[in-house]
Amino acid sequence: MIIEPNEIDPNENSISASYGVGRGITFGKNSKVVILILAAAAVACGYFGFNQYKAISRLIASGLRTNGSVVRMEERFQQDNNSNNYRRDYANTGGISYGNRGGHYVYTAVVSYKPSPNGPPIEFRDNVSSNPPSHRVGDTVTVLYLQDDPHSAIIDRGMGNWMLPGILFTISGVFLLVALAALRGQQQQN
Repeated sequence: MIIEPNEIDPNENSISASYGVGRGITFGKNSKVVILILAAAAVACGYFGFNQYKAISRLIASGLRTNGSVVRMEERFQQDNNSNNYRRDYANTGGISYGNRGGHYVYTAVVSYKPSPNGPPIEFRDNVSSNPPSHRVGDTVTVLYLQDDPHSAIIDRGMGNWMLPGILFTISGVFLLVALAALRGQQQQN
């Protein structure tokens, strides 16, 4: 069904969009609330993206690299509705588990490395989960960590280290653009 812009009732309590140069998005009677929510979401994503950017920048600028080893894989069932998740160690590197009840399994590498040759090993969980697993038990990975905070370690993925800040900045930008389009649509209605 195609809705023509002249068929849209501005007093109706629904979401609609009109297309073309100079036109905005309208959200009916809830425009101000929707604009505020979108703007808040843009600010929140931008804030978290900036914090991730600062943390990754500090790790890359001041961090040390060493080899680590994947000591186990954690398996977690992730329901599609994101509730009642659980985690367990996934020791069998050759097996594939399938979720049920509307979800799937994701796998997270647990890595052990030694920040100093004579010091105790440190374990950390990777901040990326995937299905299929991105690593296998026994894999050697490059670890990036801060000397003054060896628990800040991540698996060094090169340009992939910037993925989370990039995603957050992109989402922030989309929210901001939609909020600005909605603001423009609201101004055109008045």
